[in-house]
Amino acid sequence: MVSGGACKDTRVHENQGQRVLPIFYNVDPSDVRNHRGKFGAALAEHEKNLTENMERVQIWKDALTQVANLSGWESRNKNELLLIKEIVKHVFNKLINICSGDTEKLVGIDARIQEIKMRLCLESDDVGMIGIWGMAE
Repeated sequence: MVSGGACKDTRVHENQGQRVLPIFYNVDPSDVRNHRGKFGAALAEHEKNLTENMERVQIWKDALTQVANLSGWESRNKNELLLIKEIVKHVFNKLINICSGDTEKLVGIDARIQEIKMRLCLESDDVGMIGIWGMAE
């Protein structure tokens, strides 16, 4: 399914310091890139319904192509639990790299990082969820 909220220009996120990590869930990235299959059908439907706003559909097409060209994960033919673990580990390592810089000025950060590590339970086979929020630069 292709929707406007999901098809934002990835350059906007990168310019704001955000990372785009595509997860292709039960879809071939080449279908996303080339607008085939479900993506092609959904885009054709949008083109039919948005005849007066074709530039919006083009933005969505460009965003889909851009995302499909990024390195990401495919869920097809993979154990879902192992895929989730791989993604969590990747995100966790990115966060650790960001946080492992100059922490002297960040009072109490080490204890909080240890708490996050403990709560993630990376060794466990259970599925869990964690939300992290706070101030961003």
